[in-house]
Amino acid sequence: MARPDGEPGEGNVHAAWRLALAERAARAYASNEKLAALTVAGSVGTGLADRFSDLELDCYWFDPPSDLDRAGPVHVLGGELEALWDYDPDEEEWSDDYRLGELEVTVSSFLVSTIDRFVDDVVLRTDTDPVKHMRVAALHRSRPLHGPELISAWRARAAVYPDKLVAAVVARSLSPDVLRGWGAREALAGRGRQSRGP
Repeated sequence: MARPDGEPGEGNVHAAWRLALAERAARAYASNEKLAALTVAGSVGTGLADRFSDLELDCYWFDPPSDLDRAGPVHVLGGELEALWDYDPDEEEWSDDYRLGELEVTVSSFLVSTIDRFVDDVVLRTDTDPVKHMRVAALHRSRPLHGPELISAWRARAAVYPDKLVAAVVARSLSPDVLRGWGAREALAGRGRQSRGP
């Protein structure tokens, strides 16, 4: 089984059968011309799935997807739709949950224009927003099943990590607001030692 970076990886039966279902799903979504690209994310996308893994799909749309755009492929696949979540303006994302047999499937949908902006915000404007960084990381750690040219273009743009961005991310990570939970971790570690005895 090949890894997302194209290098060969070891066979993983848990990833393989989930990836086969993802390929079926990609064909169902790709029949919609509004869909620009689709990737498999998470542990299946990296080839590291285990028996507990769900299937995470990321859809990138030219235009906002309607409920039918999102639910239609689920019905084509014979899945059981559990939730079509409203658009989340904070993360600029639509999300869906459904089941294919026993397998839980989570779909995250984004506009192409949103990801274009996220990549530019991070790489060109030194934006440290964790949501944007998570999206950029997901691009790198996913397996494209539809629209690979678009995913490759985003990856190429996001491959640069300027020194200014490194400094901004480190400064953000070391800010007192981010580090305020360390005291609680010390307390938890101390309590753990007490429960085991001296």
